[in-house]
Amino acid sequence: MNHITQTDKKNGRIFEGVLTLNDFARHVPHEIDVPEGVAVLRVHFEYDPNSPPAGGVSHQLSISVYDPAGARGTRHNNNDQSVVLSADYASPGYLPGPIAGGRWVVEIDAHRILAPGLIRYRIAAEWGADSPDSPAPAIAGIGARKRSGPGWFRGDLHGHSLHSDACWSVERFGVDAQRRGLDFAFLTDHNTISGLGDLPALNQGRTHIFAGVELTTFFGHALVLGTDRHIDWRIKDGETMAARVAEIQADGMLFVIAHPRRTDCPWQYPDVYPGPATHVEVWNRAWRIPYNEHALQLYYGWLGRGYKLFATCGSDTHGPNGRDQTGYNIVFAHALTQREILTAMKKGRSYLSSGPELGVEAHTETGEKFGMGQSVPSPITSVSIRTRRAPPGSTLRLLSASPGNAGVRLAHEVRLNADANFEFDQADFTWNTFLIVEIRDADRRLCALSNPIFLSHESQDQE
Repeated sequence: MNHITQTDKKNGRIFEGVLTLNDFARHVPHEIDVPEGVAVLRVHFEYDPNSPPAGGVSHQLSISVYDPAGARGTRHNNNDQSVVLSADYASPGYLPGPIAGGRWVVEIDAHRILAPGLIRYRIAAEWGADSPDSPAPAIAGIGARKRSGPGWFRGDLHGHSLHSDACWSVERFGVDAQRRGLDFAFLTDHNTISGLGDLPALNQGRTHIFAGVELTTFFGHALVLGTDRHIDWRIKDGETMAARVAEIQADGMLFVIAHPRRTDCPWQYPDVYPGPATHVEVWNRAWRIPYNEHALQLYYGWLGRGYKLFATCGSDTHGPNGRDQTGYNIVFAHALTQREILTAMKKGRSYLSSGPELGVEAHTETGEKFGMGQSVPSPITSVSIRTRRAPPGSTLRLLSASPGNAGVRLAHEVRLNADANFEFDQADFTWNTFLIVEIRDADRRLCALSNPIFLSHESQDQE
């Protein structure tokens, strides 16, 4: 990186510098020594040019702020990179708290620098004794009383607010989740948990908003669901993504590889390919986007290689818009709580759907029944499938795989013209390792996907 100039002022510090192509995928630190007794810290970041002379794609630069004790937040991919922090107020993307004296760091996160580079930037940090006004927007509960007890719950695992790069508040995010008829939705802003403080006031109605974050790294994105703390998204020298995943899972959170084949942020961690990961987002936004089919085939390949993985989907919503064939997670849980939804998701007790209802069961000689996400410890006698509300002209596809063969094979394909029940003989699955059901519409677009039933002798969790 080119030379950084630093100018100290009475109550602040100014940095000016130039980012080059060599700074891509780097965290560029700028240190600030804040004195004791400060009530408010303001940081402003600007850069020029916003994009190369030709083409419509912009550079993607954000700042993260760290106090002497750790992370205070970031506002990923948002045009507003001005930060105000005090004991009881913080700009969207950041956490309020005392302005401790000591060494603070403002990092430029260079997510994308395009040729020819040479981006001039300026960071201005200043502090003072007067706290800013603390706006307290009204946050209301959303909708009618929510359901209780066990059942199938429909939810979205992936969505954003203005605390990162979306255009709406957490409250409007919740209202939209109710408008879509969801039982639950996870708020997963990029690299920040600053919006999660609004959730308790929202969760008084039918739709429950749960806590999450999207780890937005230089080499791929991942959802962490069920978090109540900042997760360091930076993988530094000597660290591995596999170790970070293990830490997340040990704390009871759910780690999901997000849109692994998306062209602008593909998943590129060889130690988590899939490694310790247990969930993969195979359906992101509208199914018609080509990277979704590629993600599904990647997932099938991992299953065929013997990994025990479960599929998820997410709208990745950033604001009110049309959602052409967005998939949702249909989860069988004991109750509509964050803990029970995550417990069910970890077991694969779910399927993906943009509308159709889908039931899949494997039957054994002893009369036992095993559903999605479960492992069958003895030979099966048949597989039963129930479908409802599939689009006219849809096709049901029963897929399976045999040991040592990466990918899947088509065991049965049936045209659907109405609600239907099917039963298939065990002879087709004697040597297979798992079963999956797809429903595709007349244009071959996915509109429902079961999670696997594993045909093995592993111990399984009967409920």
